[in-house]
Amino acid sequence: MLVKLSTPDGLVISIADAKIRLRIDDDDADDDLERMIRAATARYETRTQRTMLPTQFEWRAPDWSCISLPVVPIRGDLDEIAYLDAAGAEQTISPTDWMLDIVPDRMGIVTFADNFARPALSSSALPVRVRFTAGCDDPEDPADDPVTAQNPMDVHAILMLAGHWYLNRETAVDGTMATVPGGFDDLVNERRIYR
Repeated sequence: MLVKLSTPDGLVISIADAKIRLRIDDDDADDDLERMIRAATARYETRTQRTMLPTQFEWRAPDWSCISLPVVPIRGDLDEIAYLDAAGAEQTISPTDWMLDIVPDRMGIVTFADNFARPALSSSALPVRVRFTAGCDDPEDPADDPVTAQNPMDVHAILMLAGHWYLNRETAVDGTMATVPGGFDDLVNERRIYR
């Protein structure tokens, strides 16, 4: 089970850039546009399994089997691997007992050292916890790692959906239904992570 431990403050595209690209010159539109960019980002992340801004997560697993982290891109190494022992107390695993293999644009896979004596686990559900950070760079604070750089296709899809929602704030305009642009679905299908 994936648990989101933080919510990013930033936006995938700034309000000023979005207004320029969407040709919006209404100064009162900022709050609405920000909400729509956040909602479009959440929709895109759910549909593609990509994380668009640095976010802390915890992956909870039932046992010591090979663990696949379900979001990309993983940012650096894991923060921590912990577990609930047989008494229900949280214990931390030494970084020398595990390895993280990152499959580019797919997922992070955690494996344990051959000599790792897998401790007994709590009988509670999902006692193994892997804490990590995933997500593309915040455009306000980009890094030099191409793996975490924002992909223009991702930003374009989010902007396309936010712009559509901004222009079609009602579900029907003059008697016709306002549907999501087909280009959004095309970009989602191209960028989706299949497991």
